[in-house]
Amino acid sequence: MKKFFFVLFIILLLSVKFIIPASAVTNSPSSTQPSTTNSSASAPTITYLTALIQTISTEKNGTQDMTVRLLSGPDKGKKLKVNYDPQHVADLSMQTGETIILNKETDSSGHVQYYVNDKYRLPQIIIAIIAFFILIIAIAGWKGLGSIFGLIISLAVIFSYIIPQIIAGADALTVSMIGSVIILFLTTYVAHGISRQTTIALFSTLVSLLITYLIAIWVVQFTLLNGYGNSDATDLHFGTTSIISLKGILLGGIIISTLGALNDVTVTQAHTVFELANQNSNLTFKQLFARGFMIGREHAISIINTLVLAFAGSGLAILIFFLFNPQQWPYWVIINSESFSEEIIKAIGGTAGLLLAVPIVTLLAAAFCDPKVKQMFGKILK
Repeated sequence: MKKFFFVLFIILLLSVKFIIPASAVTNSPSSTQPSTTNSSASAPTITYLTALIQTISTEKNGTQDMTVRLLSGPDKGKKLKVNYDPQHVADLSMQTGETIILNKETDSSGHVQYYVNDKYRLPQIIIAIIAFFILIIAIAGWKGLGSIFGLIISLAVIFSYIIPQIIAGADALTVSMIGSVIILFLTTYVAHGISRQTTIALFSTLVSLLITYLIAIWVVQFTLLNGYGNSDATDLHFGTTSIISLKGILLGGIIISTLGALNDVTVTQAHTVFELANQNSNLTFKQLFARGFMIGREHAISIINTLVLAFAGSGLAILIFFLFNPQQWPYWVIINSESFSEEIIKAIGGTAGLLLAVPIVTLLAAAFCDPKVKQMFGKILK
């Protein structure tokens, strides 16, 4: 069984190299090489620096005149004055002692100007990540390291394979599906160890992911969505060479966002059925399936609620707009809009595959644990 999955994984990795069209990864001078025009030549050079705010005086119009000391760059230690407009928003205002990011713009004549970019929060983010990892190890023990490595691997696949291939022009849905399968193979055993339960959970997740893939395609086509409901996606499309399919990104997002919940359900459910069989070896296939499915159904309901809330949280601004309704649109028009409909379809597409994962993994785990089935297919399952 382990050899079978190892060979399948090698084939999968080899297929990745050939599944992307050559035109998608070949640099085209007309599309990838920047044009050297007079306008680009005269554009200012921008460098990014960190600086410490030493004094602040607020003007009547709400802008802040600040004295800052550079913390990086060739002029480190130099003091200079910059003006910043928080747009009359208290949360955007700067405070004395804060570290900020400055844009240093140098034009073709050598004239330099400084602009406030943002607050510098990278050290706090690093501390939060470290604290999160410590919490994982404190709760899950050293086995939590497996989940940390799995998280790192997942992000590595997304940033080194999925996103670059989409940018290169490959089909976003196909790339997301392949990337999700790679993540499954690389992270499931790392996080949960090599065992028969984990193998069954992995196979069940693959089947459920394929079902989710088909459901997502159908439901997006059926509801006439095209992926232009998100302003960031629209900016991405019109701000690039327009080779990125927004519908593919919408579908790929459903697959990737569902992957974690699917894996959670299948791994937990497989271990549950195996534990039931260990506690009572006399349970038949039918009894194991019935008891396991009863437990899995409750888990699935909880996960589905979590998944729907995650989609709702990501689209919270849209929900607020729905209730606030500043332009007094009819509610049916708002619900019918691309941006609102996308959030509904994301939740439906993801949770449908999640629901079907429960009977699939329960059926496979119960069949493996049944004495008669083990005796009949023992050689194949070893």
